[in-house]
Amino acid sequence: MQFTLIAAVSLFLFTPLPAGTLSVSPILVIVPSPKLQVSKVARQRPRVPLAARLAERLQRWLEGRTAAGAEDDPEKADRLAKQSLSLGIISLVSLLTLWIPVVGFFLFLASLPVGILALIKGQKAQKMGSEKLIGMIFGAVSMGLFLITIIFALLLAIVLLALTMGP
Repeated sequence: MQFTLIAAVSLFLFTPLPAGTLSVSPILVIVPSPKLQVSKVARQRPRVPLAARLAERLQRWLEGRTAAGAEDDPEKADRLAKQSLSLGIISLVSLLTLWIPVVGFFLFLASLPVGILALIKGQKAQKMGSEKLIGMIFGAVSMGLFLITIIFALLLAIVLLALTMGP
């Protein structure tokens, strides 16, 4: 049985205090609610353990992945491989634009997400059966060059800071 909590704030008990002030305390009333009546059938439903539910979900998810991979065609895989190649080339070219004054810095920063996209699309194309991996290679090379450039810039900044501080 469900219960509804009703606060009867309209009823107050006034208690006089020594200083002549009043204290107010609300009265709480608990009333049974006639709303939702739970059926006995719903209460007797067997509980499935959490591990069994998670195992069933994982199995359904894995079956869905293998079924989706079986429907893919080689044309789609080749299209993804071409997109990966294009993204890899764009990522490498944007790394080389660092020497351009303001725009080059933003293009340099954009090379990292573009390289990651090249890797993702190349991985999808490889899973679909494509043997064209050059886009993935370009993406990985551009990400490696990005990290090397960032590390070199940080080391250069530390050295320059140490030289300007002096002994």
